[in-house]
Amino acid sequence: MSIVWSLIWGMLVFCVMYLTIKYYLPNLSERVLISMPENLEITNEKDEGVITLFQKYNSFILNNKNLKMFLVVICACFSGWCGYVAYIHSISMLSMIKMTITMCVLSCIFITDMEFMIIPNICSVCMVICRLVIMLLEFIWLREEVIAWVLNSICAMIISLILLVIVSVLTRGGIGMGDVKILSSLGFMCGIRAVYFSVMFAFIFCAIVSTVFLVIKKKTLKDSLPLGPFIWLGYGVTVLLGIM
Repeated sequence: MSIVWSLIWGMLVFCVMYLTIKYYLPNLSERVLISMPENLEITNEKDEGVITLFQKYNSFILNNKNLKMFLVVICACFSGWCGYVAYIHSISMLSMIKMTITMCVLSCIFITDMEFMIIPNICSVCMVICRLVIMLLEFIWLREEVIAWVLNSICAMIISLILLVIVSVLTRGGIGMGDVKILSSLGFMCGIRAVYFSVMFAFIFCAIVSTVFLVIKKKTLKDSLPLGPFIWLGYGVTVLLGIM
């Protein structure tokens, strides 16, 4: 069954990323351009960066067919590996379903955040709704452990939401509200251990990549990186280490 789940995760992530690139990104681009004020004035460097980002839908990776497919295939292979390990450490089918849904949703925000530095609210809402449905199934099938799992999910969501909002305020938007919402929904879906280690690994990987970009002078201290891809990677590493 581990091989089967490995194939399922790999194919699901491939489909989610490919469909996000092919259909959702162009739609998201149109909505962003429509919602942008026509009379927006440039008052600082941040406003200028926002205008440049929204007026140009020209990603080097996503508009290059070869690089796009390479990215999607690599991510699908990594997800397949995660799916193999996830089944080994999974304690129930419902737990496996939760991890699978989470990986698929994070695959979507990987693409949208990398392209537009936007994490759609629908992704966070999707995870919350799926968790509520699974919670109902847990009450039906897993009556003995369900109270502990529900409390774990609720505490993870509340604690991560409060802490991340504080960090967002202290860093003046260094962590966007999209990141806060998706990580809080991740905690609600998979529990406190999952969100803690996913955030930790995401920050570590982001710091490493930022350092490399600074060294090779591709970025400056004023520039920012999308956190979505690192959240996806951090969650994957958390699954691989079996610490969920």
